[in-house]
Amino acid sequence: MKLINHLPLLVSLRDDHLQKNHANSENRNKIQTRVEAYANKVESLRGDYTIQQLYKAFDAAGMTRTETQMYFHKKIVEAILPHVYGPEEFNRFKERILEENGINSKDFNQYTLISTPRRWGKTTSVAIFVAACLLTVPHIWISVYSTGRRASKALGDLVHKYLTKMEKETRVKKSKVVIKNTEELFYGEGSDLRRLYSYPATVQVRVFFYIVLCFVFCLHQCCFTTLDCSNNFFKKFASPEMRVIVIPITL
Repeated sequence: MKLINHLPLLVSLRDDHLQKNHANSENRNKIQTRVEAYANKVESLRGDYTIQQLYKAFDAAGMTRTETQMYFHKKIVEAILPHVYGPEEFNRFKERILEENGINSKDFNQYTLISTPRRWGKTTSVAIFVAACLLTVPHIWISVYSTGRRASKALGDLVHKYLTKMEKETRVKKSKVVIKNTEELFYGEGSDLRRLYSYPATVQVRVFFYIVLCFVFCLHQCCFTTLDCSNNFFKKFASPEMRVIVIPITL
């Protein structure tokens, strides 16, 4: 009788078993990581309510937004999510926050640049967005650069117009506008003071002025900066390292 050596078969079965256990362990780790990310999905974060109110404010501006304007707002909201939720909460629940805002984590980009032809609704979109932010986002600080003094004043007035409409639609009993002048619009009460600076600017200003200005605002942890001009000058110097949103606007 010939003896059959089953040792190679047993070794093979053992290796297969160990390999499957290792794969299952990795899968469990992945599942645990994902579960941790969604562990508090039902828990309300401070930014959840703010984002809900922000989108409601967009619809309270007294006009029907075009699909393009809705897209503008969606992309700019994407860029300010870290500010709305705060660095700690955003980093911890990033996957959940992006999913709930309809953003693929692989496509997430905190930096936004919008450039379209004239009469495309960019100025109105920016005015509605700024007004909605002043109404709903605590401690926000916004700077907008226009092509000239009249343009910057017109934008500030437009923001104030939509802000007033939003207050009326949301039944704010008393306006919280603290300061309103040619270049500034401060909104809020107590320690929660929200600021808009609407500045005139020209493409003739020296390059170092814009670079220094952007870094100064970065150091002050501004939420975003919009450059209200269509010239390629701004695109050339919009560095990804700067924590700003660059939105060239044609008036």
